[in-house]
Amino acid sequence: MEKDFLYKNRSFSSCLNTAYEWFCDNFKTIIRVTWLPVLLYSIFGGLLLIGALRDPRVQAFAQNSPGLFLTLFILAGIGMLVCGLWAWARFLSLLNGMTCKTNILRMLIAFLCYTVIISIVGTLVVGGAFLLIRHLGVTPQLFITDNWLVCLVSIIIIILLILPLIYSFMKYMFKTESNFLLDLHKTYPTGLKHLGFIFITIFITSIIAGIIAIVISLPQVILMMAQIISAFGVLHGDPSGMPGYFIPLHGTTTAITSILLFYLSTYTMLVTMFMYGSIEKEEEERHSSLINEEEPTDNDNSFKTI
Repeated sequence: MEKDFLYKNRSFSSCLNTAYEWFCDNFKTIIRVTWLPVLLYSIFGGLLLIGALRDPRVQAFAQNSPGLFLTLFILAGIGMLVCGLWAWARFLSLLNGMTCKTNILRMLIAFLCYTVIISIVGTLVVGGAFLLIRHLGVTPQLFITDNWLVCLVSIIIIILLILPLIYSFMKYMFKTESNFLLDLHKTYPTGLKHLGFIFITIFITSIIAGIIAIVISLPQVILMMAQIISAFGVLHGDPSGMPGYFIPLHGTTTAITSILLFYLSTYTMLVTMFMYGSIEKEEEERHSSLINEEEPTDNDNSFKTI
């Protein structure tokens, strides 16, 4: 993607509109680059769900061949993870121009860093809330039920502390010379400075994507509810009542849903990318204006420190 197009001042609504236009204009290219890993990802996802079904036929196979069943289940999970990384790496290659291998490595590093940071932040915030509630004389068993407001505030604080990391991640994925952890002391304060812009952009995008995801997932939810009701009936001695084609139907529906949800998530990534480009442009302009203000004029012989 051209830098002049990415690094441009945009409002949150402009980020959403630009992401939608770019997605539509380059849809064929996105499909051409990602169709194979996405297809394999969806197939493994369907197989993984079939393995988790409480269907008498699936349970019978698991009981008769537990080693084979466990092996297939684990391989499906690994295949889904690998193909998911592969698909995202190829999609990101369209945006940042890096190789698929480089994107996979950077995503893994960022994921590990995210996991560690979120674990530390979550432990500190929840631990602080827990100590506060204990200080108020409430027993731990009633931590959530009697202190829902404290828990809600804790969740909000965790989310607000994590949001600036989105900017850190995007800068790491788009700047070849950047290092996620070593540059965190610079990227996190920048993200924190633009927290309001990041929050409203992610919030609106999440609402839009969430509504679309619910619609896409409706067939999957209906089949899942039917399977749960049937499983409860079997536990009480009733026959299954599920047709013979239910398992392949459920697996196929899961695969199709996974494909649609993946391409929906690529749109949210595009919004995040244009949000990052807007922040970068604003920071660049602010830095340039500071330098211009601090440069001495021809009539001013005094020295100014930058």
